[in-house]
Amino acid sequence: MTIPHRIMIGSFLLGVSGVIFLLAYFGVRIAFILLYLLGWGSFENTQIGPEYSLSPQVPDLTVMSFNIRTAHGIEDWGQPPHLLKWGQNLDAVIKAIRSAKPDIVSLQEVAGISQARKIAEAMNMNYAYAPHGGRAGGNWGNSLLSRFPIVEAKTHLISFHRGSTRIGIVATLKSGLGPISAVSIHRDHRLSDGSSIINILNSVADSQGPILLIGDFNLSVRSELLIPVLRRFLDPVETINTMGAKRARKIGTFGAGRIGEVHRIDHIFVEKGRFTVIDVDVTSKEHWRASDHVAIFAKLKLIHRN
Repeated sequence: MTIPHRIMIGSFLLGVSGVIFLLAYFGVRIAFILLYLLGWGSFENTQIGPEYSLSPQVPDLTVMSFNIRTAHGIEDWGQPPHLLKWGQNLDAVIKAIRSAKPDIVSLQEVAGISQARKIAEAMNMNYAYAPHGGRAGGNWGNSLLSRFPIVEAKTHLISFHRGSTRIGIVATLKSGLGPISAVSIHRDHRLSDGSSIINILNSVADSQGPILLIGDFNLSVRSELLIPVLRRFLDPVETINTMGAKRARKIGTFGAGRIGEVHRIDHIFVEKGRFTVIDVDVTSKEHWRASDHVAIFAKLKLIHRN
């Protein structure tokens, strides 16, 4: 049994004096954009317990996307995150995640790094977290959980709109078959153009290994804005016709199981030629009150390349 230990990677890469200068010279909004454009951010990666790594002999992995709505639950429908009671339904969120036994999880609307840490510790997984920043997102953000060691984790600016930025976490994971690149995404639903999608694709331009784009895209898979993504990536739900895939198409992922294709806005996109899709499904009905989104997960086989 490996002794639990913690690994800190990164910190604020800009000194306090530099931040003050940017704020004074450019103003809050421009300074914040400059920070993210220059790749400055804060990440913490925690490894607890024995290291878990897939070997070439066991190349299967389960990947999940889940917008947890700050672990508030489904109550108070339609209220923005800053008005919710953060963490009151955290146990239900953890149970929903645990039900799929995932190896990689992208979480959205996470209420700070402490909440990301609690979930990671409960799941015995490594994690990275980054806040979105800006007036509406300074205290909530994305988290990426992984049973693989996280070799590197970076922020990438996706969009800036009405005082709120959206960032993605671009992580390199160490698997038994080599590196995997996983991106945790929460796209701003208020944007009608395709610039945020282009920025998401740009975030993996130099990524190592097979790529996974995982998160709340706030777009139906039928949206024209996703065409650039689908040129390079597969949607597991549309790739196979298992009972789980049929259920995911029928139930969707937003609205606590409200029927309709339009409500499947959370996606796991897998790079073509690098993964074989085994199955895909949503969590069972007993977990639907954990959030206003339903968690979706895909079982994949990593295609080994020498």
